[in-house]
Amino acid sequence: MKTKNKKTSAVHVGSACTSLVCMAQMGTMTVAGTAGAGAMGAMSAASAGSVPFITLAFQAIGLGFLLVFPQIFYQMLLIIILGFTILFSYFSYKFHKNPGIFTLTLISSFLLYSSIYLFISEPLYWIAFLLMLVSAGWSYKTEKIK
Repeated sequence: MKTKNKKTSAVHVGSACTSLVCMAQMGTMTVAGTAGAGAMGAMSAASAGSVPFITLAFQAIGLGFLLVFPQIFYQMLLIIILGFTILFSYFSYKFHKNPGIFTLTLISSFLLYSSIYLFISEPLYWIAFLLMLVSAGWSYKTEKIK
């Protein structure tokens, strides 16, 4: 009987989606820091070059309301969700005995957090985001070892 690991994959995707909001919020902080506190809601074309793509995308599709909470809220939310992702991945490792998925989850979790809050690097963020999605797909496709 084949058993898929859907819960762990869903948590991986949840982490990736949460990181999107965190990265977009950091872009809002960048605009506010360079153009003053009044720039939180209005992003001018002049400052668009230094704003991460994801922040502009959130604003363009009407999801800017997700970016109004303080940074510490998003940071704590990301830490908690990445912690759950690592925990679920560990339990999943016990399920399928594949250390590669667990290792990829650890690396992508560290890179997601550090690219947003330590290094503030958009290219590193997108690499980490893709790695998290790869680990989600890999976890989903892996079957239980009897």
